[in-house]
Amino acid sequence: MNPLRILHITHSLNIGGLERVVVDLAKGFKKKGHVVSICCLDGKDPLGIEAERVGVKVFPLNKKPGIAWSLPHRIAEIIKAEQINLIHTHNEAGLIYGSTAALFAGVRRIVHTEHGKESSYDRKKVIRIIERYLLRKVNGVVAVSEDLRTKIVNWHGLQNDKIHVISNGIDIVSFGRKEARKVKRSKMGFKDENFVIGNVASLLFLKNHNFLLGIFRELLKELPTLKLVLIGDGPLRGDLEFSAMKMGISNNVLFLGPRKDVVELLPILDLFVLPSLTEGISLSLLEAMAAGIPVVASAVGGNSEIIESWKNGFLIPLESEEEWVRTMKTIIQNIDLRRSVSKMAEQTVAQRFSLTMMMDRYERLYHMVNKEQ
Repeated sequence: MNPLRILHITHSLNIGGLERVVVDLAKGFKKKGHVVSICCLDGKDPLGIEAERVGVKVFPLNKKPGIAWSLPHRIAEIIKAEQINLIHTHNEAGLIYGSTAALFAGVRRIVHTEHGKESSYDRKKVIRIIERYLLRKVNGVVAVSEDLRTKIVNWHGLQNDKIHVISNGIDIVSFGRKEARKVKRSKMGFKDENFVIGNVASLLFLKNHNFLLGIFRELLKELPTLKLVLIGDGPLRGDLEFSAMKMGISNNVLFLGPRKDVVELLPILDLFVLPSLTEGISLSLLEAMAAGIPVVASAVGGNSEIIESWKNGFLIPLESEEEWVRTMKTIIQNIDLRRSVSKMAEQTVAQRFSLTMMMDRYERLYHMVNKEQ
């Protein structure tokens, strides 16, 4: 494949799953000999700094809230200046501003990836009309899960076979180090009798942290040495800290904020819980599984494409708080179950969700799009 000049267009480069995929793709294709840049509508911190260290150019546009009519023209100028010949847009904002800019600049090789949609998306009729039009100008549409492919077909009337499913992938080698567990736990003040439950996600409504706090409160009634670690930040942090205080569980809940050392922190956990209202293919879920931590997740979106319940993890419907409490209590009290499930989880990620596999699939798609033009 001849070297391409690729521009990724995304909303931000904050710490998050979508953003991690964008940076991993940029770094990976840079290593393969392509010229890769990232245009983020917001600021470039913190993941943009990581990309720049390996020679990926990052163009932050510092967009203000609301519609920015001049943005497509600004992006088109970047496309022309950098002699870009393939555009890769990500999610709603990336598609609308990025593909419009590509058309202004005369670039017709466009790949678009949908990483997930908000549950309120079906009410945004104007956005749906714009996206429907622009998706028909795109050469390759990617969904990160089969569930999301079905939703895109329903939302936009695209044919099922026009959408490629490419699951997110992670660098599984990074998550195999468990030797620091005891030292890390000790530094954080955990004792041997503490069973540590954890979650890694932005503190947003869709991540359903308040539900997790309620479940944790019920578990504490019978298992008072439990600890809950929440890694991530977001607009709901203050509300969640207040909720924990009102529930009387603040002494057992740690809010660690945004962290760049998640790889090192994961081994302190005994159980990973993801009660999201919706998910594509969650990187934090894959990372926990790769780190050998048993996982419990809501039976929504792409979670069911990763987890086979009671084999490599546990899926629970969101409607049943009692089932969450009952299942999590069973897991906490059964070390043999945790070990067998964790072993299968590690195998699942290695076989189906590696960064190498994701890169190979995108490379084939880029090659196909390149040949079409």
